[in-house]
Amino acid sequence: MSVPPAFGIRLKQRRQALDLTQEALAERVGCAPQTIRKIESGERRPSRDMAERLAQVLDVSPADRDVFLKEARTALVPDSPLPPSAPVERPAPRMVLPKYTRPFVGRSAELAQLSRLLETPGCDLITVVGPGGIGKTRLAVEAASRQSHFVDGVVFVSLAAVTSASLLASAIGDALSFAFNGSDEPAVQLSNYLREKELLLVLDNMEQLLEGSELLVTLLADAPQVRCLVTSRERLNVQDEWVVELMGLSVLAAGPADGAADAVTLFVERARRVQQAFTLNDTTMRSIVRICELVDGMPLGIELAASWVRLLSVSEIEDEISRSFDILSTSARDLPGRHQSLRAVFEHSWHLLTDVERQVLRRLTVFHGGFDRAAAATIAGASLPVLAALVDKSLLRRTTDGRYDLHGLVRQYAAAHLVDDTSEQADVQDRHCTYYIGWLESRTDAIQGRNQATAIREVSDEIDNVRAAWAWATSRQMLSEHRRGLGVLQWFYEYRTWFQEGETTFRETAAAVKAPLNLPAVAEQATEEQTERALLLGHLLAAQGYLAVRCGQLARACDVLRSSLQLLRTYGDGGCTARPLVYLGIASYQMGNYDEAQDALQQSLEIDRAGGGGWIAALSLCFLGLVAHSTGDYNRARELFSEDLAIWRSINNVRGLALCLNFFSTTLFKLSEYTEVQALLHESLALCAATGDRWGLGTALNHLGLVAQAQGEHEQAHYLFSESLALFREMGDRWAIARAQNHLGAAAWAIGDHVDAKRSYFMALRTAQELKATPDALNALAGLAQVLASEGNHERALEVVLQVMGDAASGKEAYERASLLYAELTELLPPQRVESIAQRLSGRTFDAVVEELSLFVRERAISETVLS
Repeated sequence: MSVPPAFGIRLKQRRQALDLTQEALAERVGCAPQTIRKIESGERRPSRDMAERLAQVLDVSPADRDVFLKEARTALVPDSPLPPSAPVERPAPRMVLPKYTRPFVGRSAELAQLSRLLETPGCDLITVVGPGGIGKTRLAVEAASRQSHFVDGVVFVSLAAVTSASLLASAIGDALSFAFNGSDEPAVQLSNYLREKELLLVLDNMEQLLEGSELLVTLLADAPQVRCLVTSRERLNVQDEWVVELMGLSVLAAGPADGAADAVTLFVERARRVQQAFTLNDTTMRSIVRICELVDGMPLGIELAASWVRLLSVSEIEDEISRSFDILSTSARDLPGRHQSLRAVFEHSWHLLTDVERQVLRRLTVFHGGFDRAAAATIAGASLPVLAALVDKSLLRRTTDGRYDLHGLVRQYAAAHLVDDTSEQADVQDRHCTYYIGWLESRTDAIQGRNQATAIREVSDEIDNVRAAWAWATSRQMLSEHRRGLGVLQWFYEYRTWFQEGETTFRETAAAVKAPLNLPAVAEQATEEQTERALLLGHLLAAQGYLAVRCGQLARACDVLRSSLQLLRTYGDGGCTARPLVYLGIASYQMGNYDEAQDALQQSLEIDRAGGGGWIAALSLCFLGLVAHSTGDYNRARELFSEDLAIWRSINNVRGLALCLNFFSTTLFKLSEYTEVQALLHESLALCAATGDRWGLGTALNHLGLVAQAQGEHEQAHYLFSESLALFREMGDRWAIARAQNHLGAAAWAIGDHVDAKRSYFMALRTAQELKATPDALNALAGLAQVLASEGNHERALEVVLQVMGDAASGKEAYERASLLYAELTELLPPQRVESIAQRLSGRTFDAVVEELSLFVRERAISETVLS
């Protein structure tokens, strides 16, 4: 029997000693989590580069480093004895759950039921159903905290502030700290990420997102070791859902020996928090039991009522609730009984507040996803004593990180009082909008500089408030707020890789800004308001167009960006066109329209430099370098990248720096400067690991594979390309996937695995063709022509070669590969046949040639798995 090699055991022990999960280690090293699993189990050796990164991340001492690296590269040996090592306790799985300052009370039967279901095979989707205030969240969190068998841990996903099912995947990814990337829908990327995870997701407040329930079904089907524990006021009504209906806490003990019932225990515990001398006796017991009965054992109602003992006796509390309940029973007959009882409790809590406390509480309902003290003071006029008083009265919750939030039902009841005064409501919403857009604007320098990671984390924490502020600005046509927040919000969407949400947000905002816009035939006749609106629309379209590029919608992006340019050129001073021009240049480059890309990027560079230069000039230089590289002018590309690198360093933009390092390395690679290539890529890997830039990590690994390939280390290259491809697939970046598949095909060909080469090239071709990324499709065709020729299909190979050579979008590398093969094929085929094939191809479209090639492969049954 084979056992894991010494290195796999040592790696696992070291990782666990540092309390790192396989996922955390993979992220820091820059590989896929399954790679760490395979190394630890002995299925795979790490590359030299990865072994060095492992040593660095695991903080291996200099004295042990040589032994560590030697063991890492030792061949896998079955039945080899394991070296002695000190046992290391396996750390508990990570628990990303809310922390509560108050103890959990009761629910022993429900906890036992949930534990059984979570341990039962096939119970993958469990929904705790009950009305608001019944204690669903606390029960789910308590049950989840007791689950230790999920290797990848337990993660809580708050959905209270998520207003659209289209944001469900993003909310789950955010809770998992998963960075979306690429053009695939977030749901697809999330499925790929979770596929090999053993994880429990706790999804709280699903009732407003029931139309998104099918996403959970899909995720669970794609990720067989993931389970979902959901709280909702309604059933999800999907296949294989297991429902636990939650009722109120027990009011009466089962027997004399059982002590106080859960509801009574909760009341007493909460009462003693506001009045330490509170005692339970026969007299108070009768009133407490009655109070608990009146609120149907609902924990929220019990907590609110218990907070009154500071001012009232329990018998007085009983009388107040009974009186309020009677009034509600006659005036609100359409409300369910539980809602009537809770409303009665809330109304009395409301009347016990001071005028200032009532004002603050109703204003706090404009927040989404919590808030901090500074925001509460500015927007709601909340002083620290008032916030403390509301917390004491169980109307406001203070979280362990110092933020505040409202229970959903408290928000609902208090918001009804705010709605009664439409003037106050609009004023508070305006202040909320202005505050958070200004807060967002204040992160401009940080999100473009060395503090990117901090800025992204801060905006992520407040994203629900930011979304609400942006939506309010859109509904109220607050154009100045859009102008202030646009830049940071666009880059937040970029760095968080929330491309779909960003494109949708800016598209909808642009439509709202455009709706009342009626521009005159002559720009000079436009009013100041029309001009301002037209300019804002132009900037919104630029942001939308850029994110459409990131979504892989290249042709559509170009149309949007040209509309942006037209507006900005007509109503602006010309200096504001640099942004859409650089985005148009990027899209044109990816589509293989190099002349258009060169023109747009050069214009953008000159315009931005005239205004002082910055990230736009740097981005323009970076893609001008890529255009020069793609057309074979490597020395010019080197000049451009060198200049670009200096700018990114000077403005301290970490993401831009990593981008340039990665792309610059490909040019130096072509110039055979392999030592410098490796230095650039290792710097990029360090930056990407520090900032969580998984796209940058994947690109760096891909380019390290090119170096290994050039040095004849084809197995090593195949390994690095595979790692890169795994990362890009997790992210769903299809453009990067196509490039990695092409490289993987070349590596497979070099090691003699022609079937794998053919499969990789076909997959790259399909992906690139769907994206309209013509240069990458042509690279794939050049590889396929080589495969076809080796199989004796010389005429078909010649057809493909002629297509590659005749397409203006072919990069220098693809053209040179095709030219070499053309020379070989024309030696093998009669001149008349070569001429006939060339004439037959004349006028044929690229898509037609690709479709004919696919049919040819199917007809000859060349590896059915190639097209699967």
